[in-house]
Amino acid sequence: KLIQSNLVSIENIHFNGIEVESAYLPSVYVGGDYYDIIPIDDNTVDIVIADVSGHNVASALIMTQVRSIIRTTVVIKPEVTPKGILKIINKEMFDQISKHNFIITVLYMRLNNKSGEIIYCNAGHYSPIIIRDGDVIDEQNGDLLLGVLEDYQYREFKLKLYKDDTMILYTDGIIEAENDKGEFYGKERFLNLLKAHAYMDPTKIKNAILTSISDFTKNNIQSDDISILIIKKV
Repeated sequence: KLIQSNLVSIENIHFNGIEVESAYLPSVYVGGDYYDIIPIDDNTVDIVIADVSGHNVASALIMTQVRSIIRTTVVIKPEVTPKGILKIINKEMFDQISKHNFIITVLYMRLNNKSGEIIYCNAGHYSPIIIRDGDVIDEQNGDLLLGVLEDYQYREFKLKLYKDDTMILYTDGIIEAENDKGEFYGKERFLNLLKAHAYMDPTKIKNAILTSISDFTKNNIQSDDISILIIKKV
């Protein structure tokens, strides 16, 4: 659990034009969720959220390695773009992922917090959700999971956050939260919740999500971590 807590240490931060709120609900097992905000320069931050299959120490250790590769790369080569970073992770981790049959999803974004422009790559993770003027936009861009093809070339996608836009990043623990009837929380319920709270600030959106999931699952034991990153352009 200590290893896991080091992978999700962000709470609430303000950084030159963006406000970030986060939440992490651990499952009863050791998990492999990871999220991070990495300043590149005064106007640029990298945002990452990732998930590894399995609920054991090995999963957490694998994700610790992913975090280390990312952190080392952006320090040594800050000019490397998101697709370059995913290529490096995929190359360095390929043998381990293949050998142990891990499934790793990563959403890696580079945000110009001044202009709101984002370049991102998506290795099999849930796409970002944008809340804009009361509407909820579910982006649908993505590529293969990590570790499927060693020399896979990940594509870069673009989007832009305008003033007062809010972006939601999350792991599958939300969608797969289960009640005592064996029903899943589901994507539709999640999108409807965001729509109903579209004009709220990040803290209230986070609290609404956590309350809704708690009300749905009651006391049912959850087998997967829940991670949420909420980024607002201010």
